[in-house]
Amino acid sequence: MGTSDAAGSFKIDQDPFPKPSDCIVDVNDGSAQPTPARLSGCTVDTTTAPGATGSIGILPGGNGSGHITSQPAGIDCTIINGNGDPATTCSAFFPAGTFVKLNARPAADTQFVGWRGVGCQNGEVTVAANVNTTCQVGFQLKF
Repeated sequence: MGTSDAAGSFKIDQDPFPKPSDCIVDVNDGSAQPTPARLSGCTVDTTTAPGATGSIGILPGGNGSGHITSQPAGIDCTIINGNGDPATTCSAFFPAGTFVKLNARPAADTQFVGWRGVGCQNGEVTVAANVNTTCQVGFQLKF
């Protein structure tokens, strides 16, 4: 959908349009049939509203214990025998666009087996506006 201002300038309100492909819009000049118009170089608006945030939450996985922190600071989460310690911070909000590195340190009797979750590869998350990202940490007891 698009709108024009009093000077006749046209703004496209519908997205996303993958760059650098063309996009087609219908221009309604008041006649019975809208007229298709091809515009080159339509791009997705990647700006984020000021103050927009997203969150990252840690979900325990496995039966081991360990500690997760984040850089920048915000998450300081302890996992005990496969359960989150409610006295610790296992989720946090960050400004949209922030790159967050999650650090997992297993307890002496536990091995770290990795991260699971969409957007959590290698414990690295880029925070998206209004999105809650859940990262599952794998802590497994050593046998």
